[in-house]
Amino acid sequence: MANDAFPLEAIQEEEPEEELEEWQTTNDPAELKHYRTQAKRIHTKSLNRSPCRSDAEDVYTVNVYRVGLVRGYDIVEKIHLRYEKVCKFDGEELDRETSWGIDISIKHPKALADVANYIDFHQARARSVAVPAAVALLTVHQPHRHAIQQERAEVLQQAEEDERMQQFEIARKAEEERMQQLETARKAEERRVEAARKKRQLQMELEKQRYTGSLLRKQLADE
Repeated sequence: MANDAFPLEAIQEEEPEEELEEWQTTNDPAELKHYRTQAKRIHTKSLNRSPCRSDAEDVYTVNVYRVGLVRGYDIVEKIHLRYEKVCKFDGEELDRETSWGIDISIKHPKALADVANYIDFHQARARSVAVPAAVALLTVHQPHRHAIQQERAEVLQQAEEDERMQQFEIARKAEEERMQQLETARKAEERRVEAARKKRQLQMELEKQRYTGSLLRKQLADE
């Protein structure tokens, strides 16, 4: 029978292969650096066009913005890591490339926190408007239950407001702590880069002194 010859379990659709981006296939450092610069420029423009600066944007638009912002940062990070891997930096070049993305790593979490606060605030405000409207509708049809419904609505509204404020405070403290950690990491990185630079400079000075001393000794020996 046909079913015996071609069991359903043996029929599998082939999934289409994921198409790779150009920066994922090239090993040219110049091209990778160009792609990284372009990706960072796009992400920076997104940061500067934050819809949270205006109170007129709806929550859906801000959510779409957040998705794009996260994807943009992810691309910048992946290209940067691939660039470092292909170039195999060391010494001063490695120090410079390590500190390249510090500014974006500080601004990106702050932008996400602003988006989260914006969405939380507007969702809470929408709920606070919807609850009294629902209570008013019930009052028209059931006048004798107006007092009970009103009391319940006020209790619910207050509970939601308290919860929102608690979540906002938790998010604020978490963001402050994260920003402090990033700032500490940035300062530590700057100190490390400066220490490495001074160490290399000192080594160069020592080599120079050894070389000068060697020439002087040779001249004295020739005399």
